[in-house]
Amino acid sequence: MFLMITVDYLNTLYNHYMFRDQKTSSRPAGNFILGVNIDSDRVLIVYGSPTGTISEKLSFPSPRQESFQTVLSEISSHADRLLMITQAQRLPLPDVISVSVCGNYDSKTNILTSSADFPLWKSESLRSQLGLRFNLPVYVESKANAGLLAELLFGSISDEDQTIYVSFQPRVRIAIFSNGKLYSSPGGLSGAIGNLQLDEPQLGIEGQAVHLNDVASAAGLLKLARLRHPSHWDADATPDDILNGVLSEDPYGLEVVAEAAKIFGQQLRTLILDDFCGIHLTCCHY
Repeated sequence: MFLMITVDYLNTLYNHYMFRDQKTSSRPAGNFILGVNIDSDRVLIVYGSPTGTISEKLSFPSPRQESFQTVLSEISSHADRLLMITQAQRLPLPDVISVSVCGNYDSKTNILTSSADFPLWKSESLRSQLGLRFNLPVYVESKANAGLLAELLFGSISDEDQTIYVSFQPRVRIAIFSNGKLYSSPGGLSGAIGNLQLDEPQLGIEGQAVHLNDVASAAGLLKLARLRHPSHWDADATPDDILNGVLSEDPYGLEVVAEAAKIFGQQLRTLILDDFCGIHLTCCHY
């Protein structure tokens, strides 16, 4: 079995997620959810329903160098603002809090053991702290696991599929669903394949290790683009600029994405061949 990630595939996924992020409705049906997505770029807070429909949302830049308590205070403050907006529309208060977080979240102990994007966070009780703040049931998963569960609820895969879900933002991480169960490991370290060290000496500085995150994550894609064509990209370029270049058939962007996809595919191929038969690969996104 050969794994190939093509530009057309990235194009389809990019458009899918750009559209999905903009989906709104004034009156979702059913119970209501306050969703919180925490990653290195921003904290996104949404008010929506179990159908996946979003009524209102707001975001703020992630304070990456702040303590967990400081970020929690920021989340609480912005969530209060969002709920004031929804209450003004006579929408009910949410029934649950659903959280997606980048980092190593242990679903058995409910502890966020660490996060490379929030270096001051160590063994944080994210779930219980949010539960105390809002007095609501709280469900927390790592970003990749949350994405896979969302696809099970709203996407085309079923709970009978064997599925690998891949997230590239902010770091490369996979979620594995097999035999009706979501794979996990102690400490929340499962799926962190971006930490794999590469044997690609031409990608790094002599004496420094190069990892999959340095090439295939959103930030790594930008890093690779600047390494290959330093004069082509603006100093303030973002990963989206690379993807926009791909969509407009920029040859430099196409070359960079093809190289990153090849390296990523080589790493993932071994995992699939060793551990899965009839695997369903879904939702790779930046």
